[in-house]
Amino acid sequence: MWLVFATAVVAGIFLIVRTRQLMPRTRPIVISCLIALTITYGSFWLAQTLTKKSSINWQHFTDADLKAARDRKELTLVKFTAKWCANCQWIEANVFTSPDVIRAIADKKVTMLKNDRTKSDAPGTELLESLNAGGGIPLTAIYSPKRDEPYTLKSIYTTETFLQALNAAEKGSPFKEGSTDMTVGVALGIALVVGLIFNVMPCVLPVLPLKAIGFYEVSQHNRAKCVAFGVAFSLGIIATFSALALIVLPLT
Repeated sequence: MWLVFATAVVAGIFLIVRTRQLMPRTRPIVISCLIALTITYGSFWLAQTLTKKSSINWQHFTDADLKAARDRKELTLVKFTAKWCANCQWIEANVFTSPDVIRAIADKKVTMLKNDRTKSDAPGTELLESLNAGGGIPLTAIYSPKRDEPYTLKSIYTTETFLQALNAAEKGSPFKEGSTDMTVGVALGIALVVGLIFNVMPCVLPVLPLKAIGFYEVSQHNRAKCVAFGVAFSLGIIATFSALALIVLPLT
């Protein structure tokens, strides 16, 4: 994530320099500086947030360690994650740094196993695919000594949902697997934040100022046409993803 921040700094400098070359007027330069500062500060905040260290004592996952923990009748958690997974890092930085979560894990003496899927040959592939068809991550599985199948939390979840699942696992009580206590507004807010995270990734971030400059050049430096191009492009993206959502939602 600090490489992402460095990329954002370079992209911001590039945006300011190109703006001065193409539009050497005060207003465009000030606007480009504000955009560059926003991108830079945003990526710094994300890097600082997503690299926040947790005091949880994670152990590297192996099938043998999971079996041993279950044989000892321990409450055991397996977190499937990867460095390239922005959602995984978000959970790591927000849920597993929560004082309530850290306290609950310590009080219940949970064995914490982290399955790092960054490399394709990571162990636990069969287990992941058995818990989540297709092997999608993030995925958190909590094994209770009081039942055979684990409680699963798929995709992004909140601290409250995690604590509910952990309490249910301790008692062996029912818990709707994959359930969420998020409202539509919270879900949309999280989707927006994750979308912003993706936009500061090294493969996307440098393209944004290039796209903006491209609109300006294609419009032959006509401000009204440039804005029209930008609006049309943005509406096209929204329409495309809205169409995809209408196809996917009935299947979920």
